[in-house]
Amino acid sequence: MVLAKTSKAAERLSRAFREHGVHKRYLAVVGGLAPARATLVDQLVSSEQGSRVASGHPDARHAELRFERLALTE
Repeated sequence: MVLAKTSKAAERLSRAFREHGVHKRYLAVVGGLAPARATLVDQLVSSEQGSRVASGHPDARHAELRFERLALTE
């Protein structure tokens, strides 16, 4: 989570996200067995209902998700 304490900082953060200058990193706990490492690639289109997969759509944007399994539990 990122918060800005001032309006100037909020403006700079907004610009960084808009210009794709931010590297996002997520940590998730999942069920089942995931591969040790993988990359998922798709095409997404934003709509009023949110983003959706739309391969071949003229407005689709490249989306890439790389992940690495950090640990296994029983």
